[in-house]
Amino acid sequence: AGAMGALFSGSMRQAGVASRLLTHHNRPRTLRWVDEKQTTHLEAAPLNTLAPRSIHRLLLTTKAFAVCDALRLAEPYLAADALVACCANGMGFETRAAEILGGRPLLRAVTTEAALRTSDSVAHTGRGATRIGDGRAQPGPWFSDSLARVPRWYWEPDIDQAIANKFAINCAITALTARHGCRNGALLENSAYRLQLETLCDEIQQVMTALQRWTPGVSLRVMAGQVCTATAANRSSMLQDRLAGRRTELAFLNGHLLELARELGIAAPENTALCAALAP
Repeated sequence: AGAMGALFSGSMRQAGVASRLLTHHNRPRTLRWVDEKQTTHLEAAPLNTLAPRSIHRLLLTTKAFAVCDALRLAEPYLAADALVACCANGMGFETRAAEILGGRPLLRAVTTEAALRTSDSVAHTGRGATRIGDGRAQPGPWFSDSLARVPRWYWEPDIDQAIANKFAINCAITALTARHGCRNGALLENSAYRLQLETLCDEIQQVMTALQRWTPGVSLRVMAGQVCTATAANRSSMLQDRLAGRRTELAFLNGHLLELARELGIAAPENTALCAALAP
């Protein structure tokens, strides 16, 4: 029941799609969701108030480091045929998550929507698109009667590539803004930051290409530059987490990239230095 959970729940409500916002806390809470000039009050119910095995569709909107803990809490409430979709950034939690789900499918979703939570209020700060998939060309019938009705939700046949692209972009931009305490646009405006960004992009693209998770002929430098330009005034989620003294997703972004690079025997000194600078 954080920023993205409230955003998706509010969007579903506006589209007439029934959903329930859940929290791992033991007490219910009310979130005020503000979308342009429209305000909606969302009730977040404690997970432990549900009946066992009563969840048939679960959209998980935690940070990457909390995915497996959240799934362990939710598992007693998941039906045997439950569909679970995860909208966390990063990679590296998939194997443990699959073990917890015990054969239930784990769908992945990537989004360019933006929301900001302050206390018990969540503001919709940037419109984007959310793509979900499981590797199939066509979704099951469950999609058409739920998420397909929500504006800017799409089925993504090649979700693995979409995840790889989002992972690469996040590795290139978010940790660098967190290190320098700057908005996204500053990575292009400052010549030293821009050089670091370009070096990071080259390292990341080399690793993703070796994994066969990169589209030939596509430049991560160009993609990262386009994102920085389009989101120039934004503070990345990792920068916000670092400023607030919260745990970041570094281990599931640049940290996981370094693990992959080591397995492949690829040197990634700029990523290594960045992770060292941001280490707790």
